[in-house]
Amino acid sequence: MTRIYKEKDCASDNRPSSITLNQSSIMSKQSPAPQASALPQPDVSQHQNDQQQQVESAPASKIPSNGDSVRQAETHRPNECSSTTSQNLCPNARLRIHLEDVSHPAIAAFTSHIPLSTILRTAITNVQAHLFTPPLDHNPTPFQTRPAPHPKPSWTPQEVRSITLLLRDIDGVAYTTGTDLDEAHKEIHLSLNYVHAVIKNCTPSTNAPRTTSHPQPTSTSITTSSPIPNPHKPVDHNPKPPNPTFDSKSFTHEISGVLTHETVHCFQHNAHSTCPGGLIEGIADYVRMKSALSAPHWKKFPANKDTRGDKWDEGYQKTAWFLEWVEQEIGGLGCVGELNERMRTQKWEGGKVWEGVMNGVGVEECWSRYRNAWDAMKGERKGEGEGKGT
Repeated sequence: MTRIYKEKDCASDNRPSSITLNQSSIMSKQSPAPQASALPQPDVSQHQNDQQQQVESAPASKIPSNGDSVRQAETHRPNECSSTTSQNLCPNARLRIHLEDVSHPAIAAFTSHIPLSTILRTAITNVQAHLFTPPLDHNPTPFQTRPAPHPKPSWTPQEVRSITLLLRDIDGVAYTTGTDLDEAHKEIHLSLNYVHAVIKNCTPSTNAPRTTSHPQPTSTSITTSSPIPNPHKPVDHNPKPPNPTFDSKSFTHEISGVLTHETVHCFQHNAHSTCPGGLIEGIADYVRMKSALSAPHWKKFPANKDTRGDKWDEGYQKTAWFLEWVEQEIGGLGCVGELNERMRTQKWEGGKVWEGVMNGVGVEECWSRYRNAWDAMKGERKGEGEGKGT
């Protein structure tokens, strides 16, 4: 979730000191390097080295960036994004983790089960692969009359110099914002209370009663003076100790999904703050879904307005499923990334930017066709795959 306002820091004076970790400092020599996107990318390493040498050798000169703007060299640092960086989004960006309250019960599980050295870089890689990497091949959809325009080897993200993940005692789940100093320095605020709730959901209850089926007696005759057993009370003949095993895999899956969603907000475009907020959140969950990180509470079936939404910009997973269908049936592979790219320079203007990507089909018409397709979707098997947003 993204907010346009800054929330007041809720730390109090009597809390333990906070801790800030720089991800580069907690990467051990034995730790494997973060995995880059598996999608084929053009070799631009030599060009990047040449560009970095130019920056370092001309600290007082003006250096073009993103092809259409000029900034002073002292503000153009090697960790900034540029259109020539197609292998990774901001590979040299500062990545930090700030633990506000180290005594919070969620901190121990988070630091024990979440890979601190790679969690943010993995989220950035997901965003790179599913929002800023045009497909190499284009397969037209049934509604297309012309190939989708993908003129660039990569699409241009927002400029990001650093990302700081702050674990705080706040309400809600998470939100992303730029700092007061510079919008290029992003902050992802993750609720410790939400993390604690996920921990509870991933830990089986030790007080839940164990029950097993027990056959009903075939006769009601009594031949002993022993107390009469209750035939309706389940009996466990092989009692087992409770299993308090923590489900680390599910915990990491959920936290990674939330952070991937929030990382999208660091890089995506919003048509100069004119596009519907539901589309912004839908694109973020679209990337989360494509990264195989769908949340367990997302219910795609049965296909109706309760599960799929009552309008196209309802947001989050409901808009994400709509975008997935549009990609398959109307816009073609890569149309969501192309839409995001066009919103970098164009305003929403009643959905004209959408029509320009979707072969002239307006967003409301796309939504109408999507709803008409729900009857066919009802025959799809539940849980067919996470890429379909189970």
